Amino acid sequence: MDSGSDLQLGQVVVDGQPRLITRRTDAGAHGVELRGHRINLVADARMERGHDSFAATGWAHDFQNVAATLNLPPGWDVFAIDGIDNVPDTWLVRWTLLDLFLV
Repeated sequence: MDSGSDLQLGQVVVDGQPRLITRRTDAGAHGVELRGHRINLVADARMERGHDSFAATGWAHDFQNVAATLNLPPGWDVFAIDGIDNVPDTWLVRWTLLDLFLV
């Protein structure tokens, strides 16, 4: 399974076992070799460049269920998240329409 082009993989664990990160020479994509249909994968990765939008998974694959943790530096906050998920802790969702007009 290949990661997205913006993702720099640091560590990949599949079913509790560390896996070797591979690189395809034809596409330059990094990834990990998987053999089963059901995947329990935990990966640490980093996006080097800032983006105004990016895919939720970061992998070149479609998923049925994804859980992710976004770590931000101290003092940073998420302004808004757009899409089908409901994220109640973003900056824009915490404000009311009156707050926005007053600002």
